[in-house]
Amino acid sequence: MTRTELMAFVNETAGPGILSTGDGAGSVNAAVIGAVRMIDEDTLVIGLGENRSLGYLRQNPRAVYLVSRPGASVLSWQGARIYLRVTGIETDGAQLERLVQEVTQTAGRGAGRAIKSLVIGKITSVRPLLDLTKQIP
Repeated sequence: MTRTELMAFVNETAGPGILSTGDGAGSVNAAVIGAVRMIDEDTLVIGLGENRSLGYLRQNPRAVYLVSRPGASVLSWQGARIYLRVTGIETDGAQLERLVQEVTQTAGRGAGRAIKSLVIGKITSVRPLLDLTKQIP
């Protein structure tokens, strides 16, 4: 999937994805996240509340966002694993307001109100959702 195709896929996929983070001491977290947009081919923005994911990202700027769309069988699912390095966390501004408005329109007022921060992540690599060609020894 090219970055252009990935951007369209992320921005058009209706369902939530999974954000995986880790703190500075090695504890890990996975969270269902719905407020995610690619704003260009190298940048993913994520709307978060004051939660464990945000706390971990403040300690460790590396994360993985998994986005998928179900298929008829597991092998026909579409998606990607997007590896990120956080470059900024904003608590106000036009980008955050736009994301809150979009989420409010699609998921309701409660979902929009839950977003308190905009995490900006540089995409460092992308892997397919399913990669059956490589085996771990």
